Amino acid sequence: MVKPKMKDVVKAGDDTTADRTRGQLWVPISAWQNDGTNPPTDGTVGTAGRQTFDTKEFDDTTTDEMFCAVPIPPDYHSGLELHIQYVIAVGDTSKNVVWDADYKTHSLSADIDATGTGIVAVGKACDATASELLEVTLNLSAAANDGDVGKLLSVHLFRDHDHTAGDPAGVADDAAADAKVVNTWFEYDRG
Repeated sequence: MVKPKMKDVVKAGDDTTADRTRGQLWVPISAWQNDGTNPPTDGTVGTAGRQTFDTKEFDDTTTDEMFCAVPIPPDYHSGLELHIQYVIAVGDTSKNVVWDADYKTHSLSADIDATGTGIVAVGKACDATASELLEVTLNLSAAANDGDVGKLLSVHLFRDHDHTAGDPAGVADDAAADAKVVNTWFEYDRG
């Protein structure tokens, strides 16, 4: 048997078909901090005794809120998005969940405070089948630029239960059940 030369070996992460222009920062549900006033409920989704996943459950009658902070990575250039995967026990495509967020970029020598800039709220239609995994993307592009590498980005995420979305315009949050967030990550253009 002939031993391969190092130049012939593809190392892990060297997939030549992968999109290298986009970066990701995964934020586990446990890394989000509950707001002290209106926190989402900690919960699970799945089959008891088999496979369950931790969730943050956003109520349909109050504006539940949570926060996270992530460093802006060295390869960041532009195009920041927050991806949210969730399930909801509503099987009706005419019903919607509206997600909203505020953000702030903090310099390393500045005080960290909770004030931030809002984004355009995004409405997402429920699936025809209840409890299907859904995904919504919030545009945070204005949150940072390539000059912000190394700074801290804080994000305040909430279900905007009593307002309408700006994208698509006029969509109201009318899905009468908790939205259970399973997974979140930031995606961005590398520079």
